[in-house]
Amino acid sequence: MIKKIKRLTIPICLTLLLAFIYWQPQDNPASIKELNTPPSDYYFQNVELKQFSEKGELLSQVNAKKMEHFLTTNSSIITSPKVTFTSEKKATWQLLSNRGEYSHDANQLVLDGDIVISETFNSNNTLIQTQSLSLNLNNKSAFTDEKVQIKTNRSLTHATGMQADFHKDLIHLKAQVSTEVLPNDS
Repeated sequence: MIKKIKRLTIPICLTLLLAFIYWQPQDNPASIKELNTPPSDYYFQNVELKQFSEKGELLSQVNAKKMEHFLTTNSSIITSPKVTFTSEKKATWQLLSNRGEYSHDANQLVLDGDIVISETFNSNNTLIQTQSLSLNLNNKSAFTDEKVQIKTNRSLTHATGMQADFHKDLIHLKAQVSTEVLPNDS
């Protein structure tokens, strides 16, 4: 009987050890990142924020799926922001992004991830794309040091860095600018 118990002890111990190793929690980079982010103090879903001038004119509009506010930094994380500006010529600029971080103190919004900028003041169907963009909502301006692509009906332009004044409908490309004229499809 004792010999039988000794023979079973080793396989039982090995089975328990393997089961213990198998069911150990595994590190997940996403969960580690979430642990380092403090919880928001409050959040809103399906947000629409409008900023007006002293004269009552609409300066900017920000729509988002979700906005989480953090009191310690007086900032907000915005999910799927859509920013709309109207220029002095009444053109509409629309900026879409995956994510944004808004500083309430500076009234600055930093967009990250697959940013697409479009405008409505001409028939060129202009699309501007980049990966990061800092917006000043007070003066309708933006800048990036990242790569930028501008596509119209007739051209494709690549550059590194951009400054934009959406109030005056001006785009200034900083460096390494190259343009390719596309063939006419008519």
